[in-house]
Amino acid sequence: MSVIKTRGHQLFPVLDASQIDMAKRFASGPAHDFAPDEIVYDVGERNVPAWLVLKGSIDVVRRDGLNHEAAITSLGPGQFSGEVSQLPGPRHWLPPARVPKAVPRCHSTPPTCAP
Repeated sequence: MSVIKTRGHQLFPVLDASQIDMAKRFASGPAHDFAPDEIVYDVGERNVPAWLVLKGSIDVVRRDGLNHEAAITSLGPGQFSGEVSQLPGPRHWLPPARVPKAVPRCHSTPPTCAP
């Protein structure tokens, strides 16, 4: 069984309404609406914000050596992109993320997304 299936709730936590409201207060900018299929961030990008999804979803994928994509997870409302190291301190490698057909509204992180 994969780690995502057994520990997905720890890897991709979901904030409740009060936690989302608190996170919005620390956003580094206004909410942002992404277009369908827009790349939120790509492999190798540095200093990208984390995003808290408030509406819609963000698909996180991985790529192999032939540039084929495979799904890692889909982040929904109350979940955030990236990794904890994006909040303070150095930036590490991140998998690419793209907006699927549903368009989220997001703030950057201390980022977040809003309805």
